[in-house]
Amino acid sequence: MLECVEAELERRLCLYQTFIKLYEHHASLLDSILELETFNPSSVGVKSFYLQGVIDNTCVYVTTNLCQGQTLCLRQPQSIWTLGRDKNSGIHLVDSYASRSHAAIYYEEQKFYLVDFNSTNGSYVNGERIFKSIELKDNDHIRLGNTTFDFFLNVSTRILPEVALESLMLTAQESLEVTATRNLYQYPGSVLEILEGAGYAGCINKAPLQKIQSNQSALQLLQFEQSQEIVDYFLSKNITK
Repeated sequence: MLECVEAELERRLCLYQTFIKLYEHHASLLDSILELETFNPSSVGVKSFYLQGVIDNTCVYVTTNLCQGQTLCLRQPQSIWTLGRDKNSGIHLVDSYASRSHAAIYYEEQKFYLVDFNSTNGSYVNGERIFKSIELKDNDHIRLGNTTFDFFLNVSTRILPEVALESLMLTAQESLEVTATRNLYQYPGSVLEILEGAGYAGCINKAPLQKIQSNQSALQLLQFEQSQEIVDYFLSKNITK
């Protein structure tokens, strides 16, 4: 009996030593193992978490989906966002491996930093455990306890030019002509019935459809004015193949 106990203890010690050696040479391995542990097979896919630091002129804030999966914009007067298992944390982590007050992300001198509060299971950036404040870079991978997420940094905003509504309308009208022409060839009866039902029976060309030339547009084929009412009607119906 005693020999069996000693053999079991020796086996466990061997496994522990093997794990230590693997972790020393492959620090990111533990991250992968922990991510597999949190995998929910009933979900459609693995949801990735993130925290994005935003510097918008004089306004600094973060956006994240760490708050029970909800995407929130979080502003803090001192630019300090605490993370931990405590429900009073700025970002509450539903994670038994996280300490009550685990870590914090703060903003100072145009940069974001991560600091660990001597947590039990530690804080890691790109697989390396941190023991002092560390500057965060765009696309850093962070693990707090059993919670992993990516950090993104947004430092600039670009204003896009105004959209030309006339061009959009023209593009939509051209798309309408192509769609209507295709349907006239493939489903002539259904298109004519739609037009007749809409009150445009007098605008329809009664010539045999087999004589339609391939280079004619839908508006030429149907012989009615390009009124906004008719265009809106086709767009609302979204007639497709």
